[in-house]
Amino acid sequence: LSARVIGRDASNGYRSVIINRGSLDGVEKNMVVLDESGYLVGRTIKPITFREASVQLITDEKSGVAVDIAGKNVKGIISGDGKGACLLKFVLSTDTPVLKGDKIVTNGVDGIFLPSIELGIVEEVVLSSSLFSDIRINTFCDIKGLDHLAVLRIKPKEFF
Repeated sequence: LSARVIGRDASNGYRSVIINRGSLDGVEKNMVVLDESGYLVGRTIKPITFREASVQLITDEKSGVAVDIAGKNVKGIISGDGKGACLLKFVLSTDTPVLKGDKIVTNGVDGIFLPSIELGIVEEVVLSSSLFSDIRINTFCDIKGLDHLAVLRIKPKEFF
């Protein structure tokens, strides 16, 4: 379902946007939202009215997306930093090394996002003395420039 951005979160433009599609168009909570190029933008959240819906962006600090590093057996959770980028969390420092330029894709484990949707690339890896590494991700979608979007009206449970 094609949609247009008609509003942004006034306190932080990296949290959410409002689209011009709602329940009359079949939009429900937790539907995947992509940009014009097919890159992951986020998911629909409440409130959803007849003609409008909110979209939680992947750059929101409260978002969470289960991901893989393409071509590697490395899994983690992406959440936003609230400033336009994402952080890859819960990747053990002892696993396969994560390198700058590695591609991040959804893995579908969260039950919301279909597997293999491209999300971004690793920008920076900071090894820490703790169990987990700090990994910064640049998203493929241009969060500030969002205009036309696509809402996938299929849920992962229906897909498999």
